[in-house]
Amino acid sequence: MDDQKRNILVVDDSMTIRRLLKGELTKRGYEVISAENGADGLKTAVESKPDIIISDINMPQMDGWEFCWRVRKNQDIRYIPFIFLTDRDEISDRVRGLEIGAEDYITKPFQIQDLVDRMETVIHRRKTTEKLPKLESSLMGQLTQFNLPDLLQNINMLSKSGALEIKRDTIAKIFVQKGEVINATVGDSIQGRKAFYRVLTWKDGFFEFKEFVPKADKAFAENTIKLILNGLKQADEMTKLKDTIPDASARLQINFDDNFFKFPFNDEARKFLDLVQEHQTFSKVLDASPMEDLKVIKAVALLISHNILRVKPPERG
Repeated sequence: MDDQKRNILVVDDSMTIRRLLKGELTKRGYEVISAENGADGLKTAVESKPDIIISDINMPQMDGWEFCWRVRKNQDIRYIPFIFLTDRDEISDRVRGLEIGAEDYITKPFQIQDLVDRMETVIHRRKTTEKLPKLESSLMGQLTQFNLPDLLQNINMLSKSGALEIKRDTIAKIFVQKGEVINATVGDSIQGRKAFYRVLTWKDGFFEFKEFVPKADKAFAENTIKLILNGLKQADEMTKLKDTIPDASARLQINFDDNFFKFPFNDEARKFLDLVQEHQTFSKVLDASPMEDLKVIKAVALLISHNILRVKPPERG
């Protein structure tokens, strides 16, 4: 460690964890300040400009996800290294933590020396390179090199207005106003929340950000931080269901047997089956339904499990 003492900000709602880290890190020559939630942590970070932030995720008032995002959005503290220290050990949580701007993710229980080593690695790496690239007036590239949450985070931090356009087999647009996502479209017919959550699952495609004042209607009540976190959560759920649903090109066929007539359908389920009968192909059902993709996928998985729907291979030719 450098001769100059490093200033560490510990943010955790557990007094035990705060005291433990302060005691152990102080013995190793660090100066430690602490806060009990993300809101207090953000205020403390702005005031003290620590060398690194170590934060829990599950906290009252402002959780660790939002705290990390707000650190990355604040011009004065955006480059402070950030490590999550949490008892959440799902792979999806690790991925989400890195996607919203944390440099590392450590699960409890942990070894103090491992934490120290990883802190020093992160601080050194941050000093030699900036994690987030500067956003030019026209940013373009491939999602395989730069994922969508990172792009939206950059746009959000710099309060840009315009549209992020993503091209695959169809064209999607995410409209932003002063950094906040206000609407999204996929193709000509899908828009709003359904469109945004779908695009958030895309891992490839050519993107380009174009600056202008968008005229799109505001479709979302929540801010970009909450919107992306909700979308990533939905993407996680869809990934877990992928083995229970058919391929996009598969055909869905209603099975009108005795079980069908005994099934307790409500009005929403009947309308959904009408949609299936009209469009048949799974991808077309996804597009035509007014429901978000996750809800459609759950409905299809449920109906297949009860033998109400059968999966047929795609038609040839």
